[in-house]
Formats: sequence, C-alpha cells, structure tokens
Amino acid sequence: MKKCLCLLLALIFILAACGTESARPPYDFSNEDTSYAGEYMSDPEGLDPSLVLQMRKDYMQQQLDWYWEHYDNEAYKHYEEIIHLKDICVGSYLGTYSGYEVVYIAWSKRVVNGAENYEEIAGYGITFGGGDLPHVYRNSKFIDIKEAFEAGYISGEDIGAIKKIISPNILDPADILLIKDAFCDYILSEYPNKEWEKDSISISRYIKMRYGDAIMLYMSIGNNPLEAGDSAVEIAGYKLRPEPLAILYLYKDSKVYSIADAYEAELITKEDVYNIGMYEVGFVR
Repeated sequence: MKKCLCLLLALIFILAACGTESARPPYDFSNEDTSYAGEYMSDPEGLDPSLVLQMRKDYMQQQLDWYWEHYDNEAYKHYEEIIHLKDICVGSYLGTYSGYEVVYIAWSKRVVNGAENYEEIAGYGITFGGGDLPHVYRNSKFIDIKEAFEAGYISGEDIGAIKKIISPNILDPADILLIKDAFCDYILSEYPNKEWEKDSISISRYIKMRYGDAIMLYMSIGNNPLEAGDSAVEIAGYKLRPEPLAILYLYKDSKVYSIADAYEAELITKEDVYNIGMYEVGFVR
C-alpha cells in the first residue's frame, strides 16, 4: 500500500512538473520600445493612444501564444527574437460595433499574401484587399470579423456597416461607369494589343485617399490582372510585391494611373506608397 502511495505521489509530482514547464508567463514588455520602427507608422484616428498601445501589446502576446502552442521551443525562441512591439501597428480603425472595436492590425515583418480574399458573411459578399480580414478586439484578443459574427459577438447589421466602409458598392453607379471608361482609356494606352471587353472590367474594392478626390481601386479584367512581373516593383525606394500591385490603380480627375505612375505624377506621397506596401500588397525583402 505504501509503495502504491509513493508511486502515486511521484506521478503527481511529474505531472505537476510537466504542467509548470509548459505554462509560460505573459511576455515582459518592460524592455520593449513603444515607439514605431516604420517611418510612417502611427496611431489611427478615433482611438485613444493608451488603448492603441494595449492593442499592440495584446496582438504581440497573441502571436507569441500561438507560436508557443504550435511550434517547438527552438522555433519559438527564434520567433520571440524577431517580433517586437515597434513593428506592430493598428493600421486603421473601422469603428465600434456591438461594443467591440474593429481594426486592421499589422506586423511589418509578417509576409502579406497580397491576394484578394472574398468572403460571404451574414449574407454580404465582401472582398478584402491584401487577403486579411479586419479583426474584432474582444477581451484582449483579436478575432477576424467572420469568426466574430459566427460566434455572435457582432451582428449582421454590423457586418453590413463594415462592408460599406471597405466595399466598392457604395460608389455611385454613375461614378463606377466613369471609372471603367477611364480604365478602358488606360488599357488602350498601355496595352494596345491586348484583347478585352469593357463588360469584363471589375472593381473589387476601393479605398478613398485621405485628401482630395483620389480613389485607389482594385481593378481587373475578368478577375485577371493586366500584367504582373516576377520581380519586385520599386516605388519611392520601397520594393513592392508585383502580383497584388498589378490590380491596384489610382483614379483621379477622370484618369486611371498605375501606382508607380501616380507617384511619379506626385498624386500620392512616399508615405502613401509605404502604407500601400504595409497594409495592401506587401513588401519584398
């Protein structure tokens, strides 16, 4: 009996030791630089700076927790060495819905897939440029809006309001026709030998620039880009991924421009190009 009791105590001790080894205390942020590493990274409008800082910390903690759960100790240590608070930015704030903030959040060293992502959520078809969905910030965790809706944290009405912010469907139909006409002129000028039909031109997403009446649009012919090279496209000193950049254009004053041409024409700034790389198409490193 005594021998069995000793074995039982030994087993409990081993299990407790294993539990202690696998449990990891929260990351110590005391040595982290709370400023931004990127030249144009900044807090979004509409959120208190203290909340934004907490969001950045919570996002970094969530990434570390995920790596801890899915990778071995060596891989985790490598990840812990390369992720830093200064590289994490709340890119934009889309509003508060059902009591929760909805944001785009980014880590500048993470690889952006660049592809557009079409999702049906609450009966709404929404195309997300850059592939990423915005996230709901709930109880110090980030959940993409599709998962948040399915879990009942936000409503279908909330999804409809979010769609109006990021979808081209709120463009006036007459404006869409003007944009497509301008895109036809652009194709004829840049690709005179390309076969295409006006009806096949699609606008999957648009982003209003923060000044003037310029609009940045994801446009394609039959869901295909006009041309995408294999090498990085360098604009304003930044190397951008060519595939997603091939469907991104600027519309201003009844004319369509490639992003490179828009920068050369001084219609967008170096900061705009940085933000395009950071939040839309991704950088080539």
